Amino acid sequence: MSSRSIVTLSTLLVAAVYGQQIGTNTPEVNPPLLWEECTLPGLCRKVNGSVTLDANWRWTHNIGGYSNCKNGNTWNTTFCPDPTTCAENCAVEGVDYASSGVYTSGNALTLTLNTVTNSGPRLYLLAADQKTYQAFMLNQQEFAFDVDLSQVACGMNAALYFSEMDAHGGNAATNKAGAKYGTGYCDAQCPSGDNFFNGQANIANNGICCNEMDIWEANRISNAFTTHGCLENGPYTCSGAGCQGQCDGNGCAFNAFHQGAPQFYGPGLTIDTTKKFTVVTQFLTNNGGTSGQLNEIRRLYVQNGRVHQTPATKVTGMPPFNSISQPFCDAQRKIMNATNLFDETGGMQPLNNAFKTGMVLVFSLWDDPYGGMTWLDGPGAGTCTGGLDTSGGPSVNVTFSNIKFGNIALVKDIDNERASDSSKFSISLVAQVMISSSMPAWYITVARWIETQERGSEYTPHLLSVSTYIIGHKMINSVFCAPRSSKNFVVLADQSYCRKEPTRTQLLLAVSFVTTNPIFIQVVSEEACTTSNAHSSCPIFGGTSGKKDMPSSALFSFGVLLPHLSL
Repeated sequence: MSSRSIVTLSTLLVAAVYGQQIGTNTPEVNPPLLWEECTLPGLCRKVNGSVTLDANWRWTHNIGGYSNCKNGNTWNTTFCPDPTTCAENCAVEGVDYASSGVYTSGNALTLTLNTVTNSGPRLYLLAADQKTYQAFMLNQQEFAFDVDLSQVACGMNAALYFSEMDAHGGNAATNKAGAKYGTGYCDAQCPSGDNFFNGQANIANNGICCNEMDIWEANRISNAFTTHGCLENGPYTCSGAGCQGQCDGNGCAFNAFHQGAPQFYGPGLTIDTTKKFTVVTQFLTNNGGTSGQLNEIRRLYVQNGRVHQTPATKVTGMPPFNSISQPFCDAQRKIMNATNLFDETGGMQPLNNAFKTGMVLVFSLWDDPYGGMTWLDGPGAGTCTGGLDTSGGPSVNVTFSNIKFGNIALVKDIDNERASDSSKFSISLVAQVMISSSMPAWYITVARWIETQERGSEYTPHLLSVSTYIIGHKMINSVFCAPRSSKNFVVLADQSYCRKEPTRTQLLLAVSFVTTNPIFIQVVSEEACTTSNAHSSCPIFGGTSGKKDMPSSALFSFGVLLPHLSL
């Protein structure tokens, strides 16, 4: 690998006064955008977020005047003889978001292409205080959103992704504009066109690198989700040839068309892109908790009430995969006979680190004037022939909406391949949870029918997918079988197979499950279920006989579980 030339601007250029000033000509009013954070089934907290336009899309001019500090790719040396002076002399302005092609309504964000310049906006999600970016810790979490990209045709990319940007938008001591004005962008392409970095003008055109997770790069023909790791935790800078190999720029991507499923995604196909649908991405760790190491990234789609898994690869010489993992990325590189930058930059480890410290959510709509976006939708990746196609209508636009983030299987009701009769058993938990600081950790388990399968005379022919949630802590997934002889069943917190009698002490919850009547749930403490014969030692509800008292120290108020409801 070539030698690296890495420079951290903050170590070389420390301004004595504030840099990157705020303009006063146009007030900055960040468009509001609601999203939801989910911690329990059916319990999602609305977050009053907002979005901000990238600083590079803003007018940057001299303070007290109207002269551009940069014209095209050329800096105005009158105001910008060096990075520090430039930051002191120049201000970034607020923007008129409608004129920039940005519209919000409730939980929906619409980005529109400027058909004159064929350019679209790039935006970031702000935290509720509008001073910092919202940081997402993604390990063992799930991220979901609805998307309508029916007007995004060949050659365009409606993207939603995570960048390891600084939450303040750069060094807060030298950057007065900060996150509110969209400063501090970085990604795994190490872009050199950013005007400012850490409150200093990027006159040297240094590359600005950081880890990147592309959740969604798509148009109505093709889509891909891609990992991009870097050698260093970001953001950091590189210079010239030293930028080569800093990050896995091409990334480890999963494009269903490229992986042998050309009939899965597109107009009129399994995922019909002429209509809105839901995209769900799960970030799984090796121990099933947020403290674990990222080892798999899984994708599901929901449309017309049906859940669709990503189709498994059908590529000669490659095992079947339907998610991104170390084995998938290695096999993909081997088949392509390509340099394995995924491994050279650390595999899953860079993203694992970034997911633990927090990532910034990015929205963009853009074209590719040099490559025609053929890497996304061209031969081998889709049915497009290359080049920009704005035939999507008079307004090329994408709408992202209903963003939800939280524990696995909480954000969306995403049962794995439901049985034909599963609609009878779909359940929803409507809970209002109040937790006192003195109470112990309590456990809630939600069960979903996922397939019909005979397991022998001692068990019902129904296999259940179970998610156990430890309030304020972590989540464990498991599968279990219920005794055929009883309508009552108890839930194992950590077993993944069927047994006549549970033997683990972590048997935590008992549920009465009656398909035609209301279902009640009782939560019990860990101390109440410490014997091996938990069928008798754990309190349960007897059929429809009524609800027993909750433990006195548990401040839980549960709604009723009814058939035919979903999360």
